[in-house]
Formats: sequence, C-alpha cells, structure tokens
Amino acid sequence: MDCHKGEGMPLPSQIPQGLVADAVSLDDEGLAWGRDEAVEILDSLTGTRVAVAEIEVHRQEAWGLVPVGTNWSCALALGELSTAYAKRSRAEAREFLVAQADSAVAFYELIFDELDEAA
Repeated sequence: MDCHKGEGMPLPSQIPQGLVADAVSLDDEGLAWGRDEAVEILDSLTGTRVAVAEIEVHRQEAWGLVPVGTNWSCALALGELSTAYAKRSRAEAREFLVAQADSAVAFYELIFDELDEAA
C-alpha cells in the first residue's frame, strides 16, 4: 500500500496531506481526527480498494485522548471482492460517524485495510 507516514501508522496515500496534517497523535502512535475530518477522509478514498476495518472512538481529557469503548468494525465477508468490501466498509463507517451525537468532544482513529482483488 502506498502510504503517508503517520505516527507509526501507515495511512493510504489517497488521503490529502492537509487532512493528514490535521490529525491528533494518540499515545499508541495512532492518529485520530474530528468527525467532520474523518468523513472527509472517507470521501477521499472513493473509488479505491482501501477499506476501513475499524474505528476507535477517543475522548479528550486533561491528560490526553482516551478510548471510550465505543468502537466500530467491519470485516471482509466470505466470497466478497475487495472492491465491494472497501465500498461497503466506507459506507458503514460513514453511517457510524454521522450517528455520533457527541462529535464535538470525540476523536476517531480510522484503521485501514487495503486488499488485493484476489482476496
């Protein structure tokens, strides 16, 4: 996968550099974004084979961002082509993000999966 270099987390190269720069670093070397930026990232991946495998929700505390235990995940279904999985996972991830009521205080870590068509 062609990747931007994040804080130890490979990011798909299709994500605009401006959105990569907007990321907030997490203690586990991951990156997180506000809800609107996370949705923009999903939009930037339209037409690719990059799937969103998981979203971890974090909340800002005085000592930093902490996981809140509200997570979302999506797995490749048996017999599903990678392009279909990528499209489905991004659509479901978008639904999850849009449904988040407390988006003003939450940050979302997007965990990506890019598969070959043969999968």
